Amino acid sequence: MPIMPSEVLELSQSLALEDAKKIPTFVYDIFDHLIAKNFDKDSNSSTVRQIDVVSAIGDKHPSIDLDWKWLDIEPKYRSLGWTVKYYNQAYYEEGKSYYVFSI
Repeated sequence: MPIMPSEVLELSQSLALEDAKKIPTFVYDIFDHLIAKNFDKDSNSSTVRQIDVVSAIGDKHPSIDLDWKWLDIEPKYRSLGWTVKYYNQAYYEEGKSYYVFSI
């Protein structure tokens, strides 16, 4: 039976959380560290640059090839109560993509 419009959001969230289970724990550890390190108490938010995450993965696990899907962490953090926004810059603006985590 085809999906109803009222069901699509729940199914989409469920599928995103299933994908989040495929992300290694060390990737979440890196995000957690950077969220805490960059947390601003005045704005109740933390900005995490994608380049910092990628660099940390390479530093901690140099023999592992990065799977870019590992950076799709938003659904898991949202399920834990964070508001997460991802800002992806143009392909020629290397290092400019970032996440904003807000309480």
